[in-house]
Amino acid sequence: MRPTSNRSIPLPRKLAKFARLLRTGLLGRFVLVLGAVGLIPLIIVPWLVQLTRDSVTEQILTTHSVAARTTAARVDAWIRSLRISAQTLSSNPFLLQATRNEVGEIIAGLLQADPAIKGAVVVNATGVEVGSAILRDFSEVVRPALLGPTAAPVSVIPGDRIWIRVATSLDEGKGELRIMVDGSGLAEILKSEEIGRDAIIGLFDADELLIASLNVSEDTARFPKALLKAGAARATSGASRYDDTDPVLAGAHSPVQAAPWFVASIQPATRAEAVASEMRRKGLLALLGAVALTGLFSTLGYFAVIRPIDEIAKSQWKVAKRRGHAQSAGGNEIALLKEAFITMRRQTLDREAIGKIFLSRYLVLDILGTGGMGSVFRGWDPKLERPVAIKTIHMGGENRATVDAIEQRQILLREAVTVAKFNHPNIVAIYDVEDADEAAFLAMEFVDGLSLESLLAEAGLMRVELAVPLIAQIARALEAAHSAGVIHCDIKPANILLGKDGAIKVTDFGIARSAIRNISGTSGTFGTPGYLPPEALISAAFTPTADLFGVGAVFYETLTGTPPHAGKNAQETLLKTATQAAISVREHNKSIPPAVDDLILGLLQKEPSRRRPTSARELAESLEGIAARNDWKWVAPEILAGRAAAAQAEVPTAAISAPTKLG
Repeated sequence: MRPTSNRSIPLPRKLAKFARLLRTGLLGRFVLVLGAVGLIPLIIVPWLVQLTRDSVTEQILTTHSVAARTTAARVDAWIRSLRISAQTLSSNPFLLQATRNEVGEIIAGLLQADPAIKGAVVVNATGVEVGSAILRDFSEVVRPALLGPTAAPVSVIPGDRIWIRVATSLDEGKGELRIMVDGSGLAEILKSEEIGRDAIIGLFDADELLIASLNVSEDTARFPKALLKAGAARATSGASRYDDTDPVLAGAHSPVQAAPWFVASIQPATRAEAVASEMRRKGLLALLGAVALTGLFSTLGYFAVIRPIDEIAKSQWKVAKRRGHAQSAGGNEIALLKEAFITMRRQTLDREAIGKIFLSRYLVLDILGTGGMGSVFRGWDPKLERPVAIKTIHMGGENRATVDAIEQRQILLREAVTVAKFNHPNIVAIYDVEDADEAAFLAMEFVDGLSLESLLAEAGLMRVELAVPLIAQIARALEAAHSAGVIHCDIKPANILLGKDGAIKVTDFGIARSAIRNISGTSGTFGTPGYLPPEALISAAFTPTADLFGVGAVFYETLTGTPPHAGKNAQETLLKTATQAAISVREHNKSIPPAVDDLILGLLQKEPSRRRPTSARELAESLEGIAARNDWKWVAPEILAGRAAAAQAEVPTAAISAPTKLG
């Protein structure tokens, strides 16, 4: 009997077979998965529309709140400057003793100092004019307003333009100095780049009367009454959405501190509604597109994938039947597909295992360096989407920490606690700390560049016009640390990081000590030979001047290419540090200014009490003064751009070196 061809199968049977495939076969699952992937995400479109509209509205409110506060601050600064000028002049006791002409000459200086001031008058305690200075073109308007009764220190005077009167008492309350200011410039002060062109911003007094405005006429009806009432209360700044207006408005208000005024701004919230409407339209189009694509890909998938797999499965079933391994052909196509997926998944995971290692939430990209206490990796924080340097501590086997590892962990964790005490642009920031059973690590700021040690190894030394501003920023970092009661204890070129973007960062506070409670009882001395001060080699007693000695050694090395007490080995270096004075920098390089040489030799004094300057702040100010006089500014050397990428895998750009233990 010949097999029946597909052409001879009646249409109802074809439809019935297709329906069975949809219900139980791979095609049904294929369509179901495509439908879920394409359609289910669209179910949340209405929620996303509402969320987006609220988010855009919140963004508008935040922008207006910032604009209102900054505008109020500018108005406040303008009023304060006027009051300060008036108060400075009113404190002159000669005003009530001088003649009328002399008083006029004294206060005429105000008009010359500020073109907005059109007139000023001094009256005694009874309100009688003592003297005045008024621009001729404004006498008819200004004089009556100045001689009128004073209601408040700052008030608005009706007129052909915006007039502001500022009154301040004379010495011992014997009269008043009153000035009249042309407030036409307030419109310029009210300009704000933060808000859109359709925004309206106005300055109001405590009675909700408009003083000055931007993008609005004298008609204040556009401002919601609730907004003006909240602003007139002058309690605090605020922002809100006003749904009872047409169109819906977003507005904010902020008080002016120097006068009984407030700033209010409004903007139609139509942008949020337009975004929501556009999202709804695109969501509907996406839904229709998803349905069409689901049908299209289902058809293509059936002919390109499912039917071939079905034919292969049936062929394998026939072979098994001939070999005596017959089994039901039902479901074989799915089993084969599952096996293929499992194989593909194993291969994918094997590849990902090589390139994707996570420490807690941080993705490890590659290794930057390895030290005695662990390793430093270049990583990525997927949550905050920023690069990080990950400094690790490895523990002993079988989840039991060795003695050294415990000490290193304490150093690592102490570094996190220490750096958390202060925040400075010249200090590597620590973002996170993790203390697990088998390992501890810090996640810190990633500096894309080289350490000063690597730079000097490549270039030999540094020009004085770069070294001076470099050391000045290092001193500023130590000023911040010392102010927080922290002594670094290990200032050296390896712990100074130089970014390609011009950043200068001090790092590795792992062995830092408290300047208030000096840890002199710690077993041994931690630090690096050549940069440790002599007192640390004798008593292990650290003070802030110990860091200054390290800065002096680093400064010396940047200009000469060698540390000031370099020996053949660590022991010889320590001996020279304790017994020999440093040779003048000018012995190596005559071009070094004597003032710089004196600073370095002062920092390298053996006795802590004789070191000059005596503080990091004083050192920074001295260096900044030298740099300013010579117009020296820090610019990242060209070698950073050329070598940073190649050296990144070898030279850590974060604190990685383990402390050297002496004794």
